[in-house]
Amino acid sequence: MEQGLWEIDAHFGGTGDYALQLVTASELGNSLVRYYRKVVQQNRDRRERLRLKLQGEIDLSILGGDHPGIEMNGLLKGLQLEASVAVKVVPKVSLLAAFVEPSTICRGKTLTIT
Repeated sequence: MEQGLWEIDAHFGGTGDYALQLVTASELGNSLVRYYRKVVQQNRDRRERLRLKLQGEIDLSILGGDHPGIEMNGLLKGLQLEASVAVKVVPKVSLLAAFVEPSTICRGKTLTIT
């Protein structure tokens, strides 16, 4: 990976508009991040224990997501914003078929895709 280039797995609760923020953290900020990761791991462990114990008796989706959202008006104490990017999460779409009319076209002309 190039210097100054970062790659992450980001988890969003659903479709919508989000802001992905890159922050630096003080000791307090690091504690908050560690606590959040602990909560996420507890949620994953709970889901796995229930999956093994209930063996398909219930739909585990009723538990909700493993990554609880954090509602904030600004950053928490201990976190400093370095950069931000807007993210739009849209529903997954599977293209099953397409029909293009006309099938041949000259540059600058338009076509219809159905």
